[in-house]
Amino acid sequence: AAGLLHEVSEVWERELRHQSTRFRSWHTRFDFSFVVLLLVLAMCIFSTVYPTRTLPDIQDMAPMIDFAGRRHYQLQVCAFLARELVLDDGFSRMTHEQLAGQLSLCLERLRVTYDAVRLGNAGQGVHNAIRVGADDRFSDHNQVMYTPGCSWREAETSGFEGSVENEFDAEHECALEVYPDAGEKGLHYLAMTFFEVVEGILFDFGPPEDTWDKEPVVPADHLFTRVQIRDDRVRLAENNKDITFVTMMMEGDLFLGLDHIHEIFHHHTHEFLVEARHETEILYALYVILLAVGFYRIIFRGILNSTETDLVTIRQFVAHMPLHIMSPGEVRCICAVLVGEDEIRAHEIERAASASEAQARPLGSSESNRSLA
Repeated sequence: AAGLLHEVSEVWERELRHQSTRFRSWHTRFDFSFVVLLLVLAMCIFSTVYPTRTLPDIQDMAPMIDFAGRRHYQLQVCAFLARELVLDDGFSRMTHEQLAGQLSLCLERLRVTYDAVRLGNAGQGVHNAIRVGADDRFSDHNQVMYTPGCSWREAETSGFEGSVENEFDAEHECALEVYPDAGEKGLHYLAMTFFEVVEGILFDFGPPEDTWDKEPVVPADHLFTRVQIRDDRVRLAENNKDITFVTMMMEGDLFLGLDHIHEIFHHHTHEFLVEARHETEILYALYVILLAVGFYRIIFRGILNSTETDLVTIRQFVAHMPLHIMSPGEVRCICAVLVGEDEIRAHEIERAASASEAQARPLGSSESNRSLA
């Protein structure tokens, strides 16, 4: 008999494999798995790299807040030294030359710090420099600094809301007792007026410039022997508009304006951090969803379900095969297709070993009899 199984040609085998691959479920194909893997890797990289775009801005905020905070005490130190230079009563525990030298250094440092916050100081050899100044970044900063009005007074009375959105008209009262125009033209103009006034006090009431002592001051007890209240200097300080203006700025409009700018920087830093956190959370959630849906639900669970369906189909196929009329070779061929040639060979070797072991035992052994049976 020719048998029920016939070997197909190589062309038929290739066509069969091609058609099997063609009609395979979409979620079990290699192309789909490869695309999902690329999407997961891309989302992983994107969710890590994209939020880092805000790092330069956040990194710049630390030195900007630091320099903005320095302006507070540098302003107060300059105002204190200017007043002491005029009074010259010895309470500062510095000589007249030391007062002039320290006031000159303080004014120079205040100007450097002030310009660093506005314009940046990268490339000047400063540790933790500001790459981009506030003038090029924050519109609310520029509104306080350069828009006519005194918005820091409004923020002081109504509470800081993070930005200044109110426009101040000409009727808004911003004038000062001395230098009335300085309080109406924005914080920058007020600061420039302060610098000019302090510099004028330094040259008008200080010793000659070549005698200024700019060395670090070490207070000495013997300087208290020079304490002497000079009534003429006290009256001068009370009546001189420059001294009055500098004293007012120690805790007045200029101090409040710089403090308002400081609060604006804190607000923007909070915004940057919240934005970076929200973006990271959203991207990480998308990454987890893609991983769960793409890999677990579609690929992994899809392959398991497909395997179970194929297993049922194969069982039905085997159940309908006429194995009782097939030759041993044909049965072996079908078994090789279903379980693999290596598995059949291993099973045959195991059966041969069991038979050899059974034949080697004594004939009277019950185990041998059961094995032969």
